[in-house]
Amino acid sequence: MYQPYYDFHNDTIHIAMLLADGIDNCYQAETQIKSILFHQKRWYPSKDDCCHFKHFTHINSNWLTANDRVQSFNEAKRERFPIVFHFIVDQLPYEFMNRLMSDWGLDGISVQFYPIKNYEARVESFKSGHYAGHKSYLKLLITQILPTEIKKVIVLDADILLNDDISNLWSIFDEFSKDQCIGIAAEQNPTFYSNMGKRFWPALGYGYNAGILLIHLTKLRARGWDKIWMKTAFNLMSEKRILPTGEQDVINAVLNQNKHWLYEIPCKWNIQLSAFSMRERCPVVWEFLLNTDDDDHNNYRRKKTLHDDIVLQYPNAKLIHFNAHVKPEYFFPTPLRFPLPFDKSDEYHSTIQLSRKYFQLYYNLRSMSRYCFR
Repeated sequence: MYQPYYDFHNDTIHIAMLLADGIDNCYQAETQIKSILFHQKRWYPSKDDCCHFKHFTHINSNWLTANDRVQSFNEAKRERFPIVFHFIVDQLPYEFMNRLMSDWGLDGISVQFYPIKNYEARVESFKSGHYAGHKSYLKLLITQILPTEIKKVIVLDADILLNDDISNLWSIFDEFSKDQCIGIAAEQNPTFYSNMGKRFWPALGYGYNAGILLIHLTKLRARGWDKIWMKTAFNLMSEKRILPTGEQDVINAVLNQNKHWLYEIPCKWNIQLSAFSMRERCPVVWEFLLNTDDDDHNNYRRKKTLHDDIVLQYPNAKLIHFNAHVKPEYFFPTPLRFPLPFDKSDEYHSTIQLSRKYFQLYYNLRSMSRYCFR
C-alpha cells in the first residue's frame, strides 16, 4: 500500500474522496488531481508534449500563453502547502490509485487509503435515490474514518475540476466562527425543492450541495456528530424510506437543526452543471483564452477573450462540478459534442457554455501524460 511519510502540521491540506464501484471514478480523480497541480504551478512546460492542451475533437486550446508557461516555470519552486489525499476505496479503485500515485511520485503529495469494506456495514441498509447509491453515506463517517490527529478536511466528489489554487479553498477554514464546522455551497438545482418541498424537504431554503464540503473534524467530533447524523438519518427515513439525494439530505437536515454550524461557501467554489441548474442562482464566467479549429464550423479560427466589463461584473468560476448522471469520462476518448456558443460581452456564462468548457478542459487534462505534472 502506497503510504509515504506525511505529517499533520497545520499547513498540510487534507483532501478526502470516495472512490467506489469501478474505474471511471479513478480516471476522474486523476484528472481532478491534474487540475489541482496545474493551479499550483506544477505543470511541466519544457516538454514538447506538455506545452499545448490538445482536444480530441481537433480543437486546439492554447489558452496558456507563452507568458503563462514562463510564469509556471519560474514559480515551480515556490513554497506550497503539502497535500494528503485520503481515498475511501473499494478494491479495484485501491489497486488503480495505489499504482497511479506510486508511479507518479509527486513531491509533497501523500496518500492514505481506507477500505470501504471496513465501514460499509454501517450504511448498507440506507437507501438513496441518488445514482451514487448507499455508499455515498460513507461521507457521513468521515470523522471516524480519518485519524483523530486530522483537524480539518476538504471532501470532494470525483467529478470536479479546480480553476484556482486549492490553498485558497483551504483558507476559507480561517473564516469559520467558533461555532461553524461545516462549509458547503448552495444548491443550484431548484427541482429538488419544487418537486419535493411540499412533501419532503429537510433543508434550509433550496438547500446545499454536498459535492464539496469543508469539514472541521475536531469541532464535529466534540459535538457528537456520529450520534446526531445517525438519529437524523433514521428520522428522515421514517418519513421517506429512500432519501432523494442520499447523504446530502442528511447533511441538509442536520444543518437545518443546527444553523449555527453552517458556513456558506461562496457559490463560485461549487459551480454545478446538472441539467436543471439555474445559472441565475450563481452567475459566473469561466475565463480562459480559447483558440478554436472546429471542422463543424468550416475550420473557422477565432481567438476569444472575455471583455473586461464582464470579468468585473461576474466572478470567475473557482471550482466546477459536473454533477450530472452522464460524465465526460463515459465518452472518452470520443467526446460528447456541444454546440459552439459565442461568449457575449454583457452576460454570464450559460450552463451549456460552462459544460462545453468543462468537457474541453477535462479531455485536455485527461489525455495529457501525468508526467507533465510534477
